[in-house]
Amino acid sequence: MFSIIKTIDLPGYNGCLYKNKDNKWIGTQRYDKEWRGDLRINKIIHYKLDKTFNIIKSEFLKDESNRTIYRSYTEGPEDARFIDENRLVAVTLDTNTYWKPQMSLFNIDLTTNSIKKVLPMKIIDIPLGIEKNWLFLKETETELIFLHHSFPFRIVNVNKETGEGYTSKYYEVPQFSFVAHNGSIVKLPEIYDNNYLLTIRIKEKHNYIYSIMCILDSEFNLIKISEPFKFISGTSCEMCMSMNIIEDKLICCVGIDDISTNIISADLYTIVNSCKSI
Repeated sequence: MFSIIKTIDLPGYNGCLYKNKDNKWIGTQRYDKEWRGDLRINKIIHYKLDKTFNIIKSEFLKDESNRTIYRSYTEGPEDARFIDENRLVAVTLDTNTYWKPQMSLFNIDLTTNSIKKVLPMKIIDIPLGIEKNWLFLKETETELIFLHHSFPFRIVNVNKETGEGYTSKYYEVPQFSFVAHNGSIVKLPEIYDNNYLLTIRIKEKHNYIYSIMCILDSEFNLIKISEPFKFISGTSCEMCMSMNIIEDKLICCVGIDDISTNIISADLYTIVNSCKSI
């Protein structure tokens, strides 16, 4: 069902692809091989690709935000995903005093390869726990709307200026008892009723077992689910960080075993029709 197009020829893993306003491919890659004493340093590699996904140029994003950095066991952003070419959302452990992973909004300038602002996000109606892998859904004049968690599903609305958010939709799917972690989400073409295609990683005792695809309707209700699968046979960890639709192809950017990123394609019709109504 899936075919490997390319392995991103850069150090790091958990890459994410995005097509910018000029219809060009850009991407990010997580790099965590630097240490300052016992402190692991996370960095974001930004890269540009040609139409066949060859690297044209790559650079580290420089943090020019002048933000307060709190001591944790890592410093810098993890697992960055694009909202658009000027904004990323990523995990940070150095934005609070609790040593807890937190989601933050990054304003970036890719003309200077720099991070200009970091805004930590907090959902006021739930305790600060381990926050990872929020998926951007849509934007209003004042808010960003994310899929916060799946199984149970929680949608959160976050104020773009303050970073404070609240739960706007919550529902359980009692027939499923997954330990589920968000992967990526993409809005489907109109022919598919403007639904959303979602990838989720399923874990058991902290170990990755397999992935599933889900379809959410335009109101973000779960309506369909696929059988379990792996993007690549024999992997021990897969993290689909982004999905893009190019004509009739689904282009997935998948981190493999915390060592690399593969660009993987599949027939969109086949994927959508592998999801069955619940």
